Amino acid sequence: MAWYVVVAAISALSRTHGVSGPYLIVAPLSTIGHWARELAGWSDLRTLVFHGSADDRSVIAKYQWHAQ
Repeated sequence: MAWYVVVAAISALSRTHGVSGPYLIVAPLSTIGHWARELAGWSDLRTLVFHGSADDRSVIAKYQWHAQ
């Protein structure tokens, strides 16, 4: 499935149906930056790249996961 179909579906769920997520997109590490960039460019959804060492992910989960 092409990335734009996924972005459009998630954006529609959020805007039209009020399903605010969170949504999890699992992708190869080489494409994570692309996904984050496209989601930011084509939707009003907040994106968070959950990647790094165990300590990095712990900080992300603690301070950024629920931040507005």
